[in-house]
Amino acid sequence: LEGEVTQTSDHRPAREDILAVLPNYLGEIQQVPPAFSAIKINGERAYNLAREGETVEIEPRTVTIYRLDLVEMQGNEAAVFECECGKGTYVRALARDIGRRLGCFGHITQLRRTAVGPFTPEDLVPLEELTALEGDLAALDNEIDQNQRDPTFSARLDVLACGSAGRRLGGGDEL
Repeated sequence: LEGEVTQTSDHRPAREDILAVLPNYLGEIQQVPPAFSAIKINGERAYNLAREGETVEIEPRTVTIYRLDLVEMQGNEAAVFECECGKGTYVRALARDIGRRLGCFGHITQLRRTAVGPFTPEDLVPLEELTALEGDLAALDNEIDQNQRDPTFSARLDVLACGSAGRRLGGGDEL
């Protein structure tokens, strides 16, 4: 992890406390994207403004969380979650908000995308195979058409660590 710790807490939530707050983050929720995001504010990317030290105010947006599971506790310092969410969701902001609600602050130490729409790691095609297609992507287009569904994003949050809120990187915003 890089940057300066912005907040700390000695509070460590119990498994029951975590399970009790998760339903608050299911379905359609309002989420404030982080200042270090690609959202445009008056024609400028928020991350550019934040890096320049400007205070970035971003309005909450509606995002959808289809599934949010506590997978495991790693002692009292960290927890592993799996999340399935709709487009536009900032998973790091979700972890930020859960940590704040639990009163322990928190940040993600590892984030892995486990699926995008119908595609999982098992569907990945090595770059060499894509290059060998030399523009003949009809089979891929057919596969996409057959598996079309609402765009969702599944992620494994390995690990939401409690105890510190985020890292200050350059412009002063927490991640």
